[in-house]
Amino acid sequence: MESVRSSIYDTRYFLELCEGHRQFAVSQGLMLCPRMARALELTAPNAGMQVLDVGAGRGEVVLHAALSGAHAVGIDYSAAAVELTSSTVSTVGGRVRGKVSIIRADGCGMPFPENAYDVVLMLDIVEHLYPTQLDAAIAEAHRVLKPGGRLVIHTAPNALVHRLTYPLFRILHHIVRGTLLPRTLDEFNPVNQSVHVNKQTPWSLRRSLRKQFTKVRVWLEDTNPSSALLKPDAQEDRAWMRFFLCAARRHHPWKLFCCNHIFAVAVK
Repeated sequence: MESVRSSIYDTRYFLELCEGHRQFAVSQGLMLCPRMARALELTAPNAGMQVLDVGAGRGEVVLHAALSGAHAVGIDYSAAAVELTSSTVSTVGGRVRGKVSIIRADGCGMPFPENAYDVVLMLDIVEHLYPTQLDAAIAEAHRVLKPGGRLVIHTAPNALVHRLTYPLFRILHHIVRGTLLPRTLDEFNPVNQSVHVNKQTPWSLRRSLRKQFTKVRVWLEDTNPSSALLKPDAQEDRAWMRFFLCAARRHHPWKLFCCNHIFAVAVK
């Protein structure tokens, strides 16, 4: 099965390039970036809950789920991620002793029995999975969930922003400011050209989930209202542009083309 090489996801990737690295650097996992905080809110972990985080990365979500009383299991196929997650959990010592397990494993073939978890999280991994991998990972999530259990997903970027909004913004920027921005958004962070292999729209993600789940909700949500939509030019300071972009991310139909964050909850 085609996949992105696990070696790409090294320590530098998680500590310098992956979303949330600034909050992690400050707090060693005790502070969550907005998208992770929102996903944890949707998870609502509590004592006795069994939570599985597929693609645990640095381990912040696993840590916070355990601090909320849940038994949290984190898996990742990157050796660096497993090491980082273990280190993150160790920072709080006895507060989560016996509540966390870290395993190196592939989300497309998980070493867990059926009906084992109340919640499965797939945060910022959908865009890293080729279509056949995504189908396999969703099927595995469905298998290990208990009846009534939830799959919680966040994925970014929204493919509509990349395919439609950014090219138009690039033309407008060239007309107004006289400079030509990179051809694609991924060129601002070159590693994304290698790892963002399956950008989603709300409709494509819903179709994938409906192959396994009958109760599916997919929506766009701006998790960081104060941030710029595209951030292609750090010198951009036009108040009217910022106002327009912030407003557009909150209202249909504009949010379809301006909001970069897709959330989903599917119930078994």
